[in-house]
Amino acid sequence: MTISGGGNARLVVLAMGYAKNSDAQADAKAFASELESWVTNPVQWFVLDSKVDQQAVRTAIASATGILLTSPDQSLVLNAFTGAPDIASAVKSAWWMGKSCWQMMPQPRRSSGRKC
Repeated sequence: MTISGGGNARLVVLAMGYAKNSDAQADAKAFASELESWVTNPVQWFVLDSKVDQQAVRTAIASATGILLTSPDQSLVLNAFTGAPDIASAVKSAWWMGKSCWQMMPQPRRSSGRKC
């Protein structure tokens, strides 16, 4: 959390690669809720699917200091980004600009240890 700005961090959670939208929403909300206990700013969360407001996601990423990606299987992340190349580009740009980025597996709740 420190690398993202500590208590002043502006965080975004992106859930992707889920078979069921309801599972993605549940995990995104759970991660956001947990992260909000560490920061003063609200944590924005999105499910990256065909219905997502891509402009809202890009705007959130642009103002974020940290991004958490969650997927039931990390091999599904790139495929999920295929349908949203502008969001993939925004995440990559954010990472290259020094924003912290994590990828989490929802079950069990632990980091995959990989940087985005």
